[in-house]
Amino acid sequence: YFWQYMGLASEYIFWVISLSGIAEISFGFMFLLFTHRYLHRLNIISLIGLFIFVLLIYPNKIYQAFNPVVMNLGLISLSIIALWCIDALQEIKLE
Repeated sequence: YFWQYMGLASEYIFWVISLSGIAEISFGFMFLLFTHRYLHRLNIISLIGLFIFVLLIYPNKIYQAFNPVVMNLGLISLSIIALWCIDALQEIKLE
């Protein structure tokens, strides 16, 4: 597994996985609380980075069901749509 590959001691793996899950949930809550372009741009950049990471570490995962290609493209598309909506709302406010 990745954590063993990185040389992380087995007693810390649970805590690292838990912290990464908490960080992911917190990032998701930020979408509910804030409607800012930077958040969606950060999401797009992060998803591209995670996709490259998966390609390097687990290249066989891109052929499985619910693969990173489909999931990341879907989430990137939602962020692009959100960026368009934010722009449209700002244009309406200016009028």
